[in-house]
Amino acid sequence: MDNIIKCRPIMDEIQAIFLKNDDWITTLPRKFNIGISGSLSNRCNIFGQDFALALAQKEGIYGFNLYLGGRVGFLAQDADMFVLPSQATAVFVAVASLFKTYGFRDNRNKNRLKFLIDAVGMAEFRDAIEKQLGFAMPSSGETLCASEGGDHYGKIALNDGSFALYAAVPSGVFSGSDLSDAAEVAASANGALRFTIEQNLIITGVRDETNALSSPLFVKYPNRPSPYMANLIACAGTEHCPFGVIPNKPDAIEMGEYLARVVPIQDAKIRLYWSACIKGCGIHGAGDLGFVGCKVPHNGKTVLGVDIFMGGTLSGEGGEGHLLLKGIILEEAKEYIAELMVQYRDHRIGKESLEKFITRLKVRYTNHAIGFVMRWNRLMRLENNVDAMLSFNLKKQGGSHREQDEIFEFGTQIIHGVTGENPYDTDEPLAEEKKSYRHKAPELAEYASILEKMVEPNPLKRSVVFTEIVVELKKLASEQ
Repeated sequence: MDNIIKCRPIMDEIQAIFLKNDDWITTLPRKFNIGISGSLSNRCNIFGQDFALALAQKEGIYGFNLYLGGRVGFLAQDADMFVLPSQATAVFVAVASLFKTYGFRDNRNKNRLKFLIDAVGMAEFRDAIEKQLGFAMPSSGETLCASEGGDHYGKIALNDGSFALYAAVPSGVFSGSDLSDAAEVAASANGALRFTIEQNLIITGVRDETNALSSPLFVKYPNRPSPYMANLIACAGTEHCPFGVIPNKPDAIEMGEYLARVVPIQDAKIRLYWSACIKGCGIHGAGDLGFVGCKVPHNGKTVLGVDIFMGGTLSGEGGEGHLLLKGIILEEAKEYIAELMVQYRDHRIGKESLEKFITRLKVRYTNHAIGFVMRWNRLMRLENNVDAMLSFNLKKQGGSHREQDEIFEFGTQIIHGVTGENPYDTDEPLAEEKKSYRHKAPELAEYASILEKMVEPNPLKRSVVFTEIVVELKKLASEQ
């Protein structure tokens, strides 16, 4: 019910321009992804497309703002152009024609629309669009894709009084017989099948929800799945792609199932996006948490692993996630994520999504601090030393975003958790009557030198960055 502009007629009109048209077949320098969103919710990763029309409003009129040049790892740029629904097809033809005529063709790695715009500048490209159109276009309005993106499980009310029913398809692994079941449900409701960007299935036109949900389809692919499986994306992986580094789809499913067992959460939205390699076909940069397959050195061998990203968003004008943990052994990655999910479960406000929780978390802590909590807590859980585990303090507003301050805070929290006391006999760390905590926490004797540097009262002698501590922890692990 959050759709403001009907986009299907516009898409059909645009598609008719090039479908089965020899003037367009194989004539573009490279692929040209098209996205149109007339909804308040960004359900189609609109800012990741080469040509994107995002719902907007200008002077009380609904239309679209034009964004151009999106690709994996890069958001589309604002073209500063407000487009009425009636103008959408003409604007598409203008942009596609410019790309066909002037797009680069000599280097496959640099022949998407983004590189043409980078070369001439958006202002120049915008002027060229107007010349193609033969008339001036107004500047952009207010982009309205403010609601959180991604699929919404359960049922969706449609304008004609019917419902759309969602079926969770983990990582998009779907068989021909399953598709036949889905087609039967759709046909019985005089509805249609829709596939989502998060690799799930939607059946439209449903009026008898009870009858539809009794289908074998919804037994295998639940209408209300675990939040870890509802918004899960994984690209093809090594089974079907020569560039894949990790299997990917099985890894994504395994993590989702593990998290559902270990850290069950209800009424949550958790977007886990997996790419089997750095090419990023699983749009890992847009996920709440993103995973990229890689190779990791371990005990003299090379094993499969992932780089973990955090903070991607489909809300507003979108945003790419940033590196959280690098080179994590693949089979251990689920344990690190479980520690972050424990924090999410324990500190979320109401039915707060993971996207909004991460936004709050990043106001308070650096990515390095968040990654360290995941590392440390996993280690302490494996050693059954629960008292030494860390917890985020989100009651305190803001943060210095200085790693040295965060290190001191965490060190103090660890020692207090184990001993019930602060590291010092006084509230003033610089006081001379400082007393070593090492004699009060034999459980942490193995980490005594690390912890002492974390709570060292003299900032000049204290650990400066979390990387120092991680290196020491890895050294200790290799010596065992």
